[in-house]
Amino acid sequence: MKRIKNIHPGEILLEEFLLPLNITAYRLAKSTGMPQTRISAIIKGNRAISAATALRLAAYFRRVQIAFILLLCACNSRRHDVLPTDQLAIRLNNEALRIYMHNVSNKDSLQKALILLDSAIFLRKDKNFYTNKYIVARRLGQYTLALASCDSILAVDHNDFFATLHKGYIFEDMNHTDSQNSYYSKAYSLLDSSRAWQSANMVRDREKIILKGLLKDTVAYRQMVDVFIVKYDTSKVYKGIANEFSTFDRDRFLERF
Repeated sequence: MKRIKNIHPGEILLEEFLLPLNITAYRLAKSTGMPQTRISAIIKGNRAISAATALRLAAYFRRVQIAFILLLCACNSRRHDVLPTDQLAIRLNNEALRIYMHNVSNKDSLQKALILLDSAIFLRKDKNFYTNKYIVARRLGQYTLALASCDSILAVDHNDFFATLHKGYIFEDMNHTDSQNSYYSKAYSLLDSSRAWQSANMVRDREKIILKGLLKDTVAYRQMVDVFIVKYDTSKVYKGIANEFSTFDRDRFLERF
């Protein structure tokens, strides 16, 4: 039986994306910051799509970027410039974090970071990728997407403290009081039930104080602050936190810790 020749990614790039969208190789090169010679070589089938090129195409084509990630993974694995799926997913995630850290207030850049994270998650369902997607989505004010990211984590581990706590944060941002209190209460109970927290007592106790503050449990909050100070011999500055409870502000409170 005669083996059918593999379709080169450049042919897919040309036939499925550039021609239908009326995008020239010159325009694609200018928009992505890549040399036109590289784009032309890919289109002609004389060059493979490297991981770096795939990342740039992913950011440029936005919603259809997954096609290029699949093409990259389908390339001949003997080529040295092609990354295995897991490594590519990690690289996509790292690139998204880099964009986020350097452009935390730029919405267009954050959208690109979100796209790269979607690609990473498509390749590998990783808890850390979902966590990063939550952070970026919440920063953009896309609360539905942020909630969906937390739900994806909870689908794997319904007792995940981070996802539970941050669902409470999102509902607070959305002014859904009942829902936020429900998740804050569940997060509080997870601190006592999870073995993972038993070896990190100071962190656990600090989180419990924060949650009591978020739940506006004034009496328990003040008592726990006093116990925290005595138990860990911390600076007297923490006493001021309890006195500020009447004007409780989560971000200012967290900064003090």
